[in-house]
Amino acid sequence: MKNFLIVLLLVINVPHYANSQVPKNRHLSLLVGHVLLVNSKPGSSVNYDFYEYPEGSVFANVYNFKRINNIAIGKDSIGNLSFKCVETKPWPHDSRFHALILENPLLGKVVYKYDLKYPFQFDEVFKVKGNIVIPKGFYCEDIIGGYDKIDRQTTYSSPLSEMWFMKIIKNGASNYYLCLRAESESLDRYNGFIILFKDGSRMSKPAAKVDIEVNDEAKFEYTTIYKLLPSELTKLTTGVVTDFKIGIERANIKDGVMYREYLKCLINKK
Repeated sequence: MKNFLIVLLLVINVPHYANSQVPKNRHLSLLVGHVLLVNSKPGSSVNYDFYEYPEGSVFANVYNFKRINNIAIGKDSIGNLSFKCVETKPWPHDSRFHALILENPLLGKVVYKYDLKYPFQFDEVFKVKGNIVIPKGFYCEDIIGGYDKIDRQTTYSSPLSEMWFMKIIKNGASNYYLCLRAESESLDRYNGFIILFKDGSRMSKPAAKVDIEVNDEAKFEYTTIYKLLPSELTKLTTGVVTDFKIGIERANIKDGVMYREYLKCLINKK
């Protein structure tokens, strides 16, 4: 199973996106027009990656950016520290980051430096006010893969994350796979996984094999690939995953709807 995973990832070159409210740069466009509330209490301060907007200068020159070292949060300060996202741009000269152009009635425009490698930092700073409306078919644009003429099979995958799905079509038959991944600083040799759904139900597979590797950050990475039965496929396309445990490592899923939509997209792939 481990070799199967490595070969598959080399063939389809799946990108990695960590879990967040808005997990990748294309999805950041969905924030435009929304109000972002800063997750801080009155009297504290925010020392995150805010920059002055480079008015009258070329945005592509990152050296024009002046860091805002401290934004004080008082009882009457800057509209309770809420911002409206008006635009997103690639961060100059560094594809790891993206720029969110934010507006506040008192501050005017500021730039927030969004880290695509660690998007959870965005969740530590902001909470998106209201619901983000996802256009129909939006997530299907993230599905990658294609036909392998050597193996004579077609492979599709959703973006590589803590949970992702694969579809393999060969000789007219389609098989679907659930993939889970978690990290830990300790080595624990346990098999099996459990998935929890929003409606309180669960999927438990205690015999599922868990592979262990050491990743680039010197952490133990636990991965399992499980072939889905038709009933399990139905459950994952109708339910919303909230948590899972692989071996003894646990993970919270913030956007179970996104993963559900990814699987629906795979089903429609031919």
